[in-house]
Amino acid sequence: MPRPMSDVVGRPIIRLGMLVAGLCFTAWWVQHTMLDPARTERIAHVVLDDADFRDYLSKAIQPAVSHAVPAVALQTATPAQITTVRDTLATTMARPEIRAALETFLADAHRQLVGEGTGSVTLSRDSVESMVNAAIPGLSPADLAKMPPVTFDVPRSSALQRAREFLDQWLLPALAAAIVLVLGGVALSKRRANALKIVGRWLIAISLGHVVMLWLIPVEVLPRLSTSPWVHLIASTAKAFSAGVITTLVVMLGVGVFCLFFEHFVPNTHAPDPPSPAPPATHRDVLL
Repeated sequence: MPRPMSDVVGRPIIRLGMLVAGLCFTAWWVQHTMLDPARTERIAHVVLDDADFRDYLSKAIQPAVSHAVPAVALQTATPAQITTVRDTLATTMARPEIRAALETFLADAHRQLVGEGTGSVTLSRDSVESMVNAAIPGLSPADLAKMPPVTFDVPRSSALQRAREFLDQWLLPALAAAIVLVLGGVALSKRRANALKIVGRWLIAISLGHVVMLWLIPVEVLPRLSTSPWVHLIASTAKAFSAGVITTLVVMLGVGVFCLFFEHFVPNTHAPDPPSPAPPATHRDVLL
């Protein structure tokens, strides 16, 4: 039996709307993780749980320690002793009071990475002094006073900057268009149950696909493929946001299953179509 013309028109509109909706969900996640420096400041403790990122910061801060350590000790320091200083600094960054001092620095680094910053990022002298004093207790006030601020050359990603500007302008209009397309496609379809099944299949595909795209790749794969500490910063931010994302995807999966098996949950009150009348007998049929 051929499909009604309304279904032929409505189904492609539903699929287009669900495609746009899936892209909007990805864009929303990117906007609230990779492109949100304020979130990095709020979850500084999660970022500093990353041992590789702490190690990178300690290596950059170690020269500042050299200015505070007496010259005689520096001349006799072995590479192993210098490594020990770095390891101690990295361990010290896990302390809550040190993490609080690093919150603003991490947010500034993230702003520079996504194109909001205007230059290099500086870790204030007070923050450096707090870390060194916690890592190497016993330094005199005169030695601590020699601590300079530490400057980091954070790469500025033009791609992330363009993505941020594009999403700020087009995410909400695209989401509104997706809702209009899906609702319009369902309204046009004569067989609403079949239309809801299309929505359900797309919701299931979007939820399962985004587990890979929004959690597995940024949190598990990218940190293993790149040694850049700034990739680890993005991965830590995504990891901190993953609980809310996974919850949303589970809800989306449940709604998709409901739409797919809608007819099993809701009784069908639609009366079946009456049978088509038999064609009139022809003159040849009467003779036979």
